[in-house]
Amino acid sequence: MTQIDRTNVLAVRNELQFQAEQMQVALRRARDDCVVRPCGGDLVSRDAALSFGRKVEQIIAVHTAHLHEIIEAVGRLTETAHHYGYTEEAITASLDAARPRLTARLHEYRA
Repeated sequence: MTQIDRTNVLAVRNELQFQAEQMQVALRRARDDCVVRPCGGDLVSRDAALSFGRKVEQIIAVHTAHLHEIIEAVGRLTETAHHYGYTEEAITASLDAARPRLTARLHEYRA
């Protein structure tokens, strides 16, 4: 387990904030793209679409709950950073400076 201190609080917060942003994008896309429609006009197709649609919503709900946990952790880390004397401007600047590295690493994982 990582211990949070003045030297790493912003780095840990940046990682989680970036992760939360990526999850928000993915969940938004999933809600838009994962609409299950019946394959045909029959009752079986309609019932299957409803069943699959509910399952997709359950999966999205699980990931949304996880996103909320991460956002909550980011909030606690922000409070901790303030406790260590970081200003809101310094916190924002730290994420802005880290974003290119975080984005590059994300693209490496996706490649």
